[in-house]
Amino acid sequence: MKRKIVMVAAVFAALMTTSLSSYAEGSKNQVFFRGGYSYLTNARGTEVFTDTLGTTTVNNGKSGYSIGAGLRLGMHEMNWFEKTMLQGEVFLEYSNFSRKTVTQTTSALLGGAATSTVDVTQLNIAISPQLKFEGLGRIKPFIAPVGMAFIVSSPPSDDSTYLDIGFHSAVGVDVEIVDWLSLGADVRYTHGFQQHNTNSRNLSIGAYAGVNF
Repeated sequence: MKRKIVMVAAVFAALMTTSLSSYAEGSKNQVFFRGGYSYLTNARGTEVFTDTLGTTTVNNGKSGYSIGAGLRLGMHEMNWFEKTMLQGEVFLEYSNFSRKTVTQTTSALLGGAATSTVDVTQLNIAISPQLKFEGLGRIKPFIAPVGMAFIVSSPPSDDSTYLDIGFHSAVGVDVEIVDWLSLGADVRYTHGFQQHNTNSRNLSIGAYAGVNF
């Protein structure tokens, strides 16, 4: 019985050693959590659902906070600029641009004058190829030249629609603190096509913490 336990322990230790050795060679993937500042290129004030056409207060804020998270997966190593990693990134970001107490649209349609607090927000879901330059050791700049963005705007536009698509680009730097932990910062721009007839183009600046695996 003791021999079996020793054998199992030895096999487990060997597997762990192999795993840690492989891990130390360099993590290719990352899950990260991000917070930052977002700026809507044009305010959405005086729309039907943002503030009932500005009948009392105009809900026209353009800058606010953003909260996001993403997943980066290593795809291919290339010998550009010493060492370059091609990654695929899936990024989700919630942005809040304005929050004001305004005339409630539903109440106004029924002839009332009730007010409510309305948040002008946006959800971006972006999928992008990304180049990470790893020739500087633990400091790793990266760029996402262009990706696809799926955008949800709230409240809806004057047409009562809220879905849009567009392009997403990013540039930043990832600093590997230890093998499994990175800190970084980036700038992101989402260029919505505005098919829902309201502004969906925004700039986001943020910092993140990432878990490498």
